[in-house]
Amino acid sequence: MADKKPVKAPREFVQLLKRAMDEHPEKPSLREVARRADISPAYLSLLLHGERSAPSNEAIARLEEVLNIPRGGLNEAAGKPDDTALEFFRHEKAAPPENEKEN
Repeated sequence: MADKKPVKAPREFVQLLKRAMDEHPEKPSLREVARRADISPAYLSLLLHGERSAPSNEAIARLEEVLNIPRGGLNEAAGKPDDTALEFFRHEKAAPPENEKEN
């Protein structure tokens, strides 16, 4: 069985994450950011090196909070809809009008 390479987070996501850590007023360490965001330091390190895919929306929201990134910024950089967008599309009002539905 061939080893699969992990899907990497988009470059824009990694750059935004690095920039937010570098520009944070408290200059928290990688370990401190990971602790506050409730993710492992190893995973955060792999993210910052572009060796892992973007985390779950929950982890992204925690990273945004810890690093003072505007809500949805990391989701957008990761090319992932945030939970608000997902909920909108799940809602029945997001369904196409009756005249556009397939028969």
